[in-house]
Amino acid sequence: MLLLVVQTVVISLSGVIAPGPLTTTALAAGTRSRHAGAHLALGHGVVELPLMLLILAGLGTLLKADGVKMVVGLAALPASLGAGFLWDKIGLTAPFILSLGLTAAAALLLLFVKEKRACNQ
Repeated sequence: MLLLVVQTVVISLSGVIAPGPLTTTALAAGTRSRHAGAHLALGHGVVELPLMLLILAGLGTLLKADGVKMVVGLAALPASLGAGFLWDKIGLTAPFILSLGLTAAAALLLLFVKEKRACNQ
């Protein structure tokens, strides 16, 4: 249990200390609205909640597959470049709206994945 708590704190701090897109957006939007942080947290939760529910429903083993890890890793660079392009050309909310739509579509598609079960003999 202590190991889980330590891992959670370290992972959480790494996200806070290393500025990423959410931190950058919070800083940029925070200068225009005092409610920007709450809006960002709510938006982030809307994207994360379906994924957490799917993992709790048993689809977490799918995410551990080597093929899935490779696809996620290879998709990260073009996705980041695309998000930066949308932010620059359309506006700061465009990548988040696209992300919400893609996450919803992915969550729906994951419902149709059939997992192969190994037979124990």
